[in-house]
Amino acid sequence: MNLSRFLIVLSLIHIFIFIAACHGDNSIQSLERESNEGDLPTEYVNKETKIVMKTEKSIYSMAANEIKITVENQGSNPLSFGTFYRVEKFKEGTWYEVPFEKKTEFNDIQLSIKANESYNQEVLTKLLNYHLTQGLYRIVKEFESENEDFKIAAEFTIDKTPESNQG
Repeated sequence: MNLSRFLIVLSLIHIFIFIAACHGDNSIQSLERESNEGDLPTEYVNKETKIVMKTEKSIYSMAANEIKITVENQGSNPLSFGTFYRVEKFKEGTWYEVPFEKKTEFNDIQLSIKANESYNQEVLTKLLNYHLTQGLYRIVKEFESENEDFKIAAEFTIDKTPESNQG
C-alpha cells in the first residue's frame, strides 16, 4: 500500500513539473530597457508642418493581434518616414521599450505623405517578444519634414476586456 501511494505522489509530481514546463515560456522577455524618448506628443506642429498620429481605437484587449495607426499630414509640407516603429509601455512612471522577436526586420524604405494625405500601418503584436498586459502603451515613429527630424507617439491602452470600438 505504501508503494502505491508513493507511485501516485511521484506521478503527480511528474505531471506538475510537465505542466509547469509547458506553461513556462522562457523566450518571452520582460521590460528592461528604458526608453530614451521621455514624453512625446501625439502631434507635431512647426510652421508649415503639422502631423498627427493616432491608433484606430483607444483601448485594445490583451488578445489583440494588431494595433492600427494612422499618420495624417495636416500641413502643407510633404512628410518622409520609414516603416520602423517602436512599441513602449508606461510602467511605474517610466516608458520601457517592448522587445521585438529576434528575427523581426523592417523594410528600409522611405515613405512619404503629401499635404492633406494620410498613411495607415498595422503593428502586429506577434512580432513582439512580450505578452501584452494591462496598461498604457505607445507606438513611436520618426519623421522628417523640411530637413527637420522629429518623433511623435500614438498612445493606447491594453485592457482585459474584449476589444471595443472606442476611438
